[in-house]
Amino acid sequence: MKNFILDDSDNGGGSTESCMYMFNAVTPDKYDEFCYESAMTGNATYEKLDYDMDQDSQFEGDSEDFDYDFNYAVMCSQGSFSSGNLFPCLCKEAGIPIIGETSAGGTCNLVFFKMDSGNQFSASAFRTFNFQKGGNVEAGATPDYDITKKNDDGTTDYSDFRNFELLDQIVNDHYQKQQ
Repeated sequence: MKNFILDDSDNGGGSTESCMYMFNAVTPDKYDEFCYESAMTGNATYEKLDYDMDQDSQFEGDSEDFDYDFNYAVMCSQGSFSSGNLFPCLCKEAGIPIIGETSAGGTCNLVFFKMDSGNQFSASAFRTFNFQKGGNVEAGATPDYDITKKNDDGTTDYSDFRNFELLDQIVNDHYQKQQ
């Protein structure tokens, strides 16, 4: 196996720490901090974390790093929100190809709103996560390879999200161009 595609297309969010662990697992450079800014003041905050990459409950430093020789890619969609949005944004910044459609944007500290009609929606509040090099990720990760199609009725056709032959070809072609 050479290609490894992480399907983040229906990840509505969760743990930033888990997101950063996965990011460190797929990138050759290790990141021990993430940053966010206040949505109200614009003040930036950096959180520094130490990751137990081999999950043995001990922090051994560099001897803990592991790198697999895979061609990584990330699939995302409008279902990728909060930490599920942060992950493809960071991966794109690190040069890992994004497949699917633009992620939903949004980051941590969700607020849930209920409409008079009974419908609910969520939105980010208070803080927004940033790319490693600065700037927030609220707009989402734009795919390098948009594989969605439109149906006659205007809905989105996601069938190629499970077209493994196509996905494999996209990743192969992407990494061949890198050589």
